[in-house]
Amino acid sequence: MTEIAEDKAPPVASPSWSCSAFELTTVGEEQSVMAIASSSANDTDALIDLCKSLPYQKAEGGNPYPGHRANMPRAYTRQLVEHLHRILPEFSYSAASVIKPLFSAASVVTTPGKKLTLAQRFPHFDSPEPDHFAVMHYLHGPVSWGTSFFKHVATGFERISKDRVEAYQIQLLKGIQSHGRPEAKYHNNDTPLFRRIESFQADAGRLLVYPASILHSGTLPDSGPDPTNPNEHRLTINSFFKIQDG
Repeated sequence: MTEIAEDKAPPVASPSWSCSAFELTTVGEEQSVMAIASSSANDTDALIDLCKSLPYQKAEGGNPYPGHRANMPRAYTRQLVEHLHRILPEFSYSAASVIKPLFSAASVVTTPGKKLTLAQRFPHFDSPEPDHFAVMHYLHGPVSWGTSFFKHVATGFERISKDRVEAYQIQLLKGIQSHGRPEAKYHNNDTPLFRRIESFQADAGRLLVYPASILHSGTLPDSGPDPTNPNEHRLTINSFFKIQDG
């Protein structure tokens, strides 16, 4: 992940929005801390309207998002940072720590399952850095199309830290050689290579905060969204942050 340049954030107004108190939970044998909150229905609707007005482009790059994205206005990210400051101690940071935005984009899944690249058919991690965190803000789409978290069977890894990347990649390749390339579809359940350890639903307005190093995947049906059905337009705001000790 790289920090978005100042001119990448669109020069449009963003509605003011609030969120509920965060609830904490831990996931898996590695006890990864996650936080959950919600924006109000009215605020969520206002954010949906904002996202509809943004210019989208197909996501590209290594292990790309399977759809289209639009950079969020800086005002949205600033408000999100304010909300996240409330839970710094729960992630073992002091209240004086600095939350540095790295990326924030409205994201719509548009790629059919049969057109997924090989990398998109597996759970992935966003960053191996211990001070990087991700936030999913679910806005629209089927409630069941949330996010699932996984353990890599061969290594037992749930989080891919810098010292685990090489071992994970080697064992993942061996697993593909042993079991074959997975069918072109979304990864939403147990397979010989991965075991699901937790799932969260995509309730409208829900915010889910989790370590960027944890293996995860969108919980979508095998075939992906039906582009002709507006109810299957999975709209989220995906944000990434670095937390620096104060």
